[in-house]
Amino acid sequence: MEASIWQRWEEAVLDRRHPFRLLTVSTIGVEGAPRARMVVLRDVASTQRRLSFHTDARSSKVGDIAADTRVSLLVWDEDDRVQLRAEGEASLWRTSIKEGAEAFRGLSDDARNAYRGPVAAGLPIDHPDAARPEIVADHDMAEQNFVLVRCVIRRLEWLQLQDGRQSRAEFLYSERGAIRRWIAP
Repeated sequence: MEASIWQRWEEAVLDRRHPFRLLTVSTIGVEGAPRARMVVLRDVASTQRRLSFHTDARSSKVGDIAADTRVSLLVWDEDDRVQLRAEGEASLWRTSIKEGAEAFRGLSDDARNAYRGPVAAGLPIDHPDAARPEIVADHDMAEQNFVLVRCVIRRLEWLQLQDGRQSRAEFLYSERGAIRRWIAP
């Protein structure tokens, strides 16, 4: 089961319609309240138990992670009626670092548009067009605004909801190895 979970995440990186592709990522905001938002799974390193996504350096999640690296991730597969919860530690990789630069170089021009906006996500604007991506005088802000976020998973929980019978398993990861066990649903 554990190998199947990681394999499905690997498949989700390549398949835009895969139910594991969109993750709800929760952080602890600087004011202490939880914050949840959707992100797109961009890379999986199953042997390192790592999931990665991209974000804008100006987003609140970057500040949240800089202050507290703990994150929680949630996936729901409607067809299989499976919920996955993952907890771990996130790290921020800007383009000034090799891994961040490599991830940025792998983006299409359309994907780079997400990081070209003149205003940070969540800030008030006067009209919808005020946040449209732009390149001013050959200065492309996309590279400066791009951040690779890598989440090393410390705890993974699988829950299968079936009519009349639910199953739940937990996987705990540490430097000493892994603990795998069934837990009550």
